[in-house]
Amino acid sequence: MNERITGRGIVAAACLSLIATAGPALAHDGAHVHAPGVLAGFLHPFGGLDHVAAAIVAGVLAARLGGRARVAVPAVFLGSLVLSTMLAGTLGVPFAPETGIQLSIVALLAAAVFARPRPLAAATAVVAGAGAFHGLAHAAGVPQGAGMAGYVAGFTLATGLLQLAGFGAATLARRWKTAGA
Repeated sequence: MNERITGRGIVAAACLSLIATAGPALAHDGAHVHAPGVLAGFLHPFGGLDHVAAAIVAGVLAARLGGRARVAVPAVFLGSLVLSTMLAGTLGVPFAPETGIQLSIVALLAAAVFARPRPLAAATAVVAGAGAFHGLAHAAGVPQGAGMAGYVAGFTLATGLLQLAGFGAATLARRWKTAGA
């Protein structure tokens, strides 16, 4: 019996852990209501495992796919996130689709586990959908009195950093695997 744990096994275990602990999305719980717009936006993604996981896994997916996906996947995720937040904020969407957020994390994890260099369009479709659901949650989490532009700038920066962390972790894991560590 082969007892070696593969990278796919680790990602699958993480996916199962997230599913087992899935509850309402937590990043829009109002914990940072008194922060100014940029700070409120920056703190928002860190307020819930759902947003942290989605951003990190989007970065992992970008690294695993390589090539043009290294830029396209994070850019599409951020673009969809911002567009969805701005539209929902402008139109006054009063809810965050919790089930869509949870399913988007599962879809991102599955895409990362089974990442293939082609087709890039499939990966960007997954991250665009995930970004849209998370953007709705971001729109629902705008604190009273916080400026939308600053809030969006803050969560865009934080989400980009989380994606970079995922990208870096996946890149290091690939290097360790290649080096035989």
